[in-house]
Amino acid sequence: NIHKTLVCLGGCIREAMSRFAVSTARECTFVHDRSGAAARREIDRGAPPPVRFLSQHLRHLLFIIFFLCDGIKTMSIKKLLFAVLLAVTFCTFAEDKTPADPLLEAARNGDTQSQLKVADQYFFGKNSRKSNLVIAAYWFKKAADSGNARAQFNYGVCCLKGWGVPPSPQTGFLWISKAASQHLEEALIMQAELLFRGLAAENDPKRNFPAMSADVDKSLAILRKLAAKNNPAAAKTLARLLLSDPELRQKNAVELRKNSASAVRMLPLDVETVLIHATILQNGIGGVTDTKEAVRLLHTIENISPEAMARLAEIYEYGFSVPQDKVKALALCRQAANAGSPRAQFALGTKYLEGDMVEHSLARAFELFTKAWHGAYPPAAAALGKCYLNGMGTDKDEAKAFELFMHGSHAGDPESQYRLGICFSKAYGTDRNFAAAVHWFKSAASAGHADAMRELGKSFIEGKGCEVNKSEGLNLLKAASAKGDIQSIEYLNKAR
Repeated sequence: NIHKTLVCLGGCIREAMSRFAVSTARECTFVHDRSGAAARREIDRGAPPPVRFLSQHLRHLLFIIFFLCDGIKTMSIKKLLFAVLLAVTFCTFAEDKTPADPLLEAARNGDTQSQLKVADQYFFGKNSRKSNLVIAAYWFKKAADSGNARAQFNYGVCCLKGWGVPPSPQTGFLWISKAASQHLEEALIMQAELLFRGLAAENDPKRNFPAMSADVDKSLAILRKLAAKNNPAAAKTLARLLLSDPELRQKNAVELRKNSASAVRMLPLDVETVLIHATILQNGIGGVTDTKEAVRLLHTIENISPEAMARLAEIYEYGFSVPQDKVKALALCRQAANAGSPRAQFALGTKYLEGDMVEHSLARAFELFTKAWHGAYPPAAAALGKCYLNGMGTDKDEAKAFELFMHGSHAGDPESQYRLGICFSKAYGTDRNFAAAVHWFKSAASAGHADAMRELGKSFIEGKGCEVNKSEGLNLLKAASAKGDIQSIEYLNKAR
């Protein structure tokens, strides 16, 4: 009898383990995480939880043990076993009363709208569902495969950002384009942004996408069409893209100002739109400079925008169309920096570096420049790079300085481009390369950087990294002198 009982007990254990494995397999799937390694993620929460199987079979096991212990004389042990048996039975009963999830069942049965709702709930962590980007992306993909434009757009964004799926801008662009073909305006705007910049090639075992060249004309055509329909997001994006390219900005200055002004008047008020229009007004793009209107606009959003506070600080610092007030400027700058504005952090760091109205502190300057760089503010790259190059507030590290100047240069910062040229010409953190130095001096000089003009002019006169062209070199030195560059003036005097 004991042998038969043990065989029966072993069968129950095997059955419990088997059901546990099946339930776990039903609840989980294998997907690739951001690093490309296989990671098990929970996808389907509709199967009975493993706890239910364990509690059911634990109850069976306890029944057997209870009857095996029939010969035990100690009542306390039997009472304990009986209490545990009742508790497990109650837990099993409670598990069996788990409420149904009709939305998830409908999603599983192929209802597209239900799939989209489930995806949204997992993405944002709503309706008692914990936020899980992998599950969200799974259901977005399910709905996208059914042709739902919103799901196609959302899944495309997941692919772009690497939210719950391996990052793949090319795959994201394909899904966003599918949604755009169904005239979803958000998808059209994002498609236009991606077309404006182009996409790099992607090569890995599962994907092989060639580089996608930028198509600026098509991008602007999409945005102009939407902006003409009074779409505020399209008008804002159009203004931002035109403002980002010097050649387009100059060529389309009047249109840029008109679209920006139109976008500002649309409701609800958008912070980025106000900042863009304030920039246009301050710089007189497409018309006369109107700093007073820019100040008025910035004041409307200063309580909700650290960036607006930082810009107002600059205006009061130098007295642009308002009475100069350096004390107010410093207070605004501190407030904006504490609120996380990279622009203000950079400006405040510069004050600590120079001891301007604050106690001179290289360590504090380095800390603020680091925050500004982490906030993706390109000018901070040059400032932080100079700290590493000269050992200001940190240990000297020419290689790190070179790396920062390179990052800032590719972000379009003229000061970083000039500093990178110096690194190549003087072999700071890299090998000496006069041709590369000339390349970066040209980039910075084209933006009106006086120091870069001087160094490029000297390169043309001396033939370092380029062919000798004394007339061009002298013209560059004269242009730098007109900007007040003392070294250019001295060099020209010696040349005479």
